[in-house]
Amino acid sequence: MTEIEQRRQAISARLPSLKVDALLVSSAANVRYLSDYTGSNGLVLITCGETHFFTDPRYSIEASQKISGKVHIVKGPMIHGVAAMLKRKRLKKIGFEAAWLRFEEYARLKDLLTLGASLVPVGRAIEEQRMVKSGGEIAKIRKSVNVNSEAFRRAMKRMKAGVREQE
Repeated sequence: MTEIEQRRQAISARLPSLKVDALLVSSAANVRYLSDYTGSNGLVLITCGETHFFTDPRYSIEASQKISGKVHIVKGPMIHGVAAMLKRKRLKKIGFEAAWLRFEEYARLKDLLTLGASLVPVGRAIEEQRMVKSGGEIAKIRKSVNVNSEAFRRAMKRMKAGVREQE
């Protein structure tokens, strides 16, 4: 199981404690954390046991190559694709990132849900998980620090008092 899949599994395991059947992830940083997707238009829906990724046709190739889980290419507003999936799965309590889901999308999703379904703000559940780093993440941070330290060291060798940046 990849690190990305482990992250999604950990979030999926938290759904009962959050008192939701699914979690809609809309923050670009959190979408990337859970999918490694780098495009500008994507949503992730995590249920107990499944991950659904939604994007538009511009990113269909990247999504099909990079994303593990079920990929849905949606023409038109992605929130419609999410709503259709929620209806198909008969999910009732849908968690969402209150700090990141635009009100327009929230209102549209609320209107599209079946009778009895509700949207539940879940706070910063993914950000809390992101605070705990894996061994792989720590290794990447160390490498970045070393590369940047070397770049700074080299730049400082060229710096002299009284010299402008253009020189």
